[in-house]
Amino acid sequence: MKRRTEEIPSHLRRPAAARCDRRSARCGSPGLIEALFCRLLLKVTAIRVAHLFLVSAFLAMAGLVIVAVNQKFGGGEKEA
Repeated sequence: MKRRTEEIPSHLRRPAAARCDRRSARCGSPGLIEALFCRLLLKVTAIRVAHLFLVSAFLAMAGLVIVAVNQKFGGGEKEA
């Protein structure tokens, strides 16, 4: 088999969250929804990184709330 020697462009090597930068959020080409999602993702990531221990302390409580809401309001119907 031949081995591919082509170089992958640098903008495709980074994960999606890293591709979201302020420049792409301002320009109109990526689309309004993608730009808004990128800005939201950047803000959430900044909060998560800045308050790592505070956020991780509430993960268990958030999981319990999700389970309680699911047991109370969801999943009650049986499939036919």
